[in-house]
Amino acid sequence: MAASFALSQWQELKVAFQSFFGELGEIDATNERLHFRSVPPHVQTQFTIHANGIVIASMPLHGLEALFDGFEFDHIRNAVCCTGNGATYTYTVPQELLQLKGGNE
Repeated sequence: MAASFALSQWQELKVAFQSFFGELGEIDATNERLHFRSVPPHVQTQFTIHANGIVIASMPLHGLEALFDGFEFDHIRNAVCCTGNGATYTYTVPQELLQLKGGNE
């Protein structure tokens, strides 16, 4: 199950973001940015979409800052695919955090 949104669909994007990351850590969803970060002691990761299209992602072995205008939330693959300017980036939720869904800590 995947749902796609353009940056211009900010309110719908915000709802999808909150639903996708809801049980995985802390979420801050405003009109300026959508921000997720894991909570210690779990693997440290963050994923942010700014209203201007800048995406910032950090994982234990890599980081990214780039401009995108399309976002697909794939609940089966547990990934967010960002597209725009001829580039793509896929943020995949770390397996350790997936165990938090549904209260299975």
